[in-house]
Amino acid sequence: DGNRQPQQRSPGSTRDRYGVHCQPGSVIDAGTERRVDQAAVDERFADRGSEVGFRVRPLVRYNHRIGRDGWAVFVSHESFYLPNTTDAGQRRGYERMRNIAGVAVPLGKRMIADVGYLNQYRFGRGGARAQMDHALTVQLTINLQSFRVPRVND
Repeated sequence: DGNRQPQQRSPGSTRDRYGVHCQPGSVIDAGTERRVDQAAVDERFADRGSEVGFRVRPLVRYNHRIGRDGWAVFVSHESFYLPNTTDAGQRRGYERMRNIAGVAVPLGKRMIADVGYLNQYRFGRGGARAQMDHALTVQLTINLQSFRVPRVND
């Protein structure tokens, strides 16, 4: 089985569409340390195929708070396992892993920015070369739990 290779797309064609995405997980919070485990399952649809592809993505993240202002350093690992092969080019097996190391920066009471280095390794399968990617990653998290929404009576 080989990796899905990038394909030339004609004007007007669409990329993969993602359907259901479920994400059960657990959080262990112990003072200055926090570990998060979760497993996402993606259902993937492609215009160029009739089958549905699935992707299982277990993730582990460890945070260590530094100081009293909400700053933290973190590391995470996410694997990508494809449980099925599709006619659109998805090949069953362990496809890639992503590792991130970074810092979580509070931006007020309800917002945190995660800024980090992302290393992604895609395994060479079926004679294809392995691929290593390096990137800056920025994620903005907004806590909406404490926002009040005005009640509307129609």
